[in-house]
Amino acid sequence: HCVVCPAETAIAYKAMPLPRIHVGRTIGQLTAPLHLELYFDLHCPFAKRCFERLLEVKTNYGEQMSIRFINIVQPWHPQAFYMSRALEAAGILDETKYVDAMKAVFNKRESFSDEEVANKTPTQLYAILSETLAEVGFNAETAKEKMQSSEVLQQLKFHQRYARTRGVHVTPTVFVNGLEADTSSGWTLEQWKELLDPLLA
Repeated sequence: HCVVCPAETAIAYKAMPLPRIHVGRTIGQLTAPLHLELYFDLHCPFAKRCFERLLEVKTNYGEQMSIRFINIVQPWHPQAFYMSRALEAAGILDETKYVDAMKAVFNKRESFSDEEVANKTPTQLYAILSETLAEVGFNAETAKEKMQSSEVLQQLKFHQRYARTRGVHVTPTVFVNGLEADTSSGWTLEQWKELLDPLLA
């Protein structure tokens, strides 16, 4: 049955913000015949392995493939929140360095283990991450300021919301041409080719 909301309820309602562009960062052309989405958590070792393999897959297919990266924070990886803020700050400051920043932040996984971060403050974590971004060409102070901004926080909220609407729970999760694919982070290039080559036939 349809229910008409009282006028005061309608007036009080505030729409959730929407992103100015599609959620996520993309490498390659969206018109490519193969379009993948990788949902990842920056503290997930399996997501790191999948990311590294997909870069190899992208090299193999070249202009025939694009990959969109969706940055989500798993609740059992709370330190990934800080890592994710760093990566999204990098994407805002210079999208052309997003993949380099992603590599650099993923490579800091061990520095963000539960034991390593147990006695560190958020300020210390942001300092580590700003220096990490400096290694791939960002200004450390600018990066540190940006990663703590409300703009970056909103970007992460968009990523989380998008993942939920797609039914994503675990990382890594990969979608191929709009549908979730049954893949493994341990797949070799040849296994990826077995999945994707028929789609180009």
